[in-house]
Amino acid sequence: MTGNHETVPERHMRCDGSSMALVLHCVSTMGSQKKVLIVDDDTGCRELLVMIAEKLGYSVLEAVDGVEAVDQARQRQPDLIFMDLLMPRMSGDEATALLKAKPPTKDIPIVICTALSQGSQTTAALEAGAEEILHKPIGISAIRGALQRYVPTAA
Repeated sequence: MTGNHETVPERHMRCDGSSMALVLHCVSTMGSQKKVLIVDDDTGCRELLVMIAEKLGYSVLEAVDGVEAVDQARQRQPDLIFMDLLMPRMSGDEATALLKAKPPTKDIPIVICTALSQGSQTTAALEAGAEEILHKPIGISAIRGALQRYVPTAA
């Protein structure tokens, strides 16, 4: 099998159009169609994560807050969730606690993506069962690493 893999230079995620263009140009298109739910109320950040995951071959679901995240996860059963913390209606730590409380969503890995360096919400998310915290700005290699750790693809 021959692949058209491009090297992904280490860059930090910035939520703007120029970063999106860079991602479209640089990220490999290999991967299987496992589902990833991306939850962020910031449209630019959410779209950037969506583009990275799609370019790596994942099927992507989106939500803009914790309420939508819980609904999407229960209905669609993603293989991984990237969850922001600070969102309207329901925060990421609250949504994580609900999802980790009972089947069928308790075993879905949740990776928190936040600009918060530490505090009660990051602690609450980890205590609720989030697998790890990625701090914004997030490097593309960190996103790829989380995808490979929790939903590896057959490449």
